[in-house]
Amino acid sequence: MKIHRAAAVWTPAGLQRDWSVVVEGRRITEVRPAIQGDPDPRDGMLIPGLVNAHLHIEMSWLRGQVPPGGGFSAWVRRMMLARKDSPSAVDQRASARAAAERLVGYGTAAVCDISNAGDTADLFAQVGISGIVQHEFLSMDPARIPAQLAEIEKCGDILLTKNARIVTRPAPHAAFSTAPELVVASAREEHHVPSTIHIA
Repeated sequence: MKIHRAAAVWTPAGLQRDWSVVVEGRRITEVRPAIQGDPDPRDGMLIPGLVNAHLHIEMSWLRGQVPPGGGFSAWVRRMMLARKDSPSAVDQRASARAAAERLVGYGTAAVCDISNAGDTADLFAQVGISGIVQHEFLSMDPARIPAQLAEIEKCGDILLTKNARIVTRPAPHAAFSTAPELVVASAREEHHVPSTIHIA
């Protein structure tokens, strides 16, 4: 059992002054006012881990290379142009790993990562972030659908480490870019974790 005492603790009831959080293993078992015998309070505020509900960590190497402005469509065009000059796979992975470490530094405890290749789970596990990796599928081309359906069938790994649980599942990109067969196959109930889809 470990007790974390802070000058302030954010709870569902709001900010509490001089409270303690009791942890057993990976589970919080108690959040309560500090009592005699608790450690000295730490400065600052103790908050629940943050959740980044939509990120593309494999594209972290683009950080700072795509200027904002001009609306979403213009930004996407600039991003696609920048992606043509992509660094080596090793450098891309190094950028993604550094981004995962930054997430921890910002207080992120869980993510929903959108991945073109579905191969980012280990990056989060290495830094102790849990969550979901959505292996994104998109195509309206009938010739590509059988191969993508076969790939969807193979998707559904669970990576469990001492500090993280990451589920990789298939997910459709958007209602306007993903064939109905791929949407249905990606939404199989046996994955038991949420999935997202762009509707516009």
